[in-house]
Amino acid sequence: YRARLGGRGRYARKAVEWRKRVLLDFTAEQVSGLRIDAGGAVVTELVRGPSLGVDDNGLPLPGPWELTPDPGYATDQLLADSIVTSMGAMRAGEILGEDFDGGFSPPRATLSFALATGDSRVLGVGSRAVEGGAFVRLQGEPDVYRVAAATLAKAQATPADLRDKTLFRFARQQVD
Repeated sequence: YRARLGGRGRYARKAVEWRKRVLLDFTAEQVSGLRIDAGGAVVTELVRGPSLGVDDNGLPLPGPWELTPDPGYATDQLLADSIVTSMGAMRAGEILGEDFDGGFSPPRATLSFALATGDSRVLGVGSRAVEGGAFVRLQGEPDVYRVAAATLAKAQATPADLRDKTLFRFARQQVD
């Protein structure tokens, strides 16, 4: 019983099982822009505004998210951060071969992330879906990945979805 649960048996896996499954691997603070294209047209574009100062280490703090072009209303900062954070930590449930048909010609959507370092990461979303899952492909990589459909649905927000719906602005500590 012990030999099957711990020890060597725990690490005896196929090489494919040791592959890193985090696809984009960034934090929200590292992202300076997000562009969502669907059907060949830009649906949503978020960019970081100017920095609000520096942190304790002297590094610039990321600015607030802004929709471009300006829709005339405030952007929901928590939702924008949540989308970027969940996409940066998104894990592949399954790694499929490059010959798997995930519906990438044409893709349903393309998510482009601009990083503060000047790099970018582009994720193609296939039009084919299975129950609870969707298929994605990273630009420049041949493999197709199955990911949670809920994460991708959240990431395909329209500008109206990103409108700040806050009614009252005060800190919890201010409430008596």
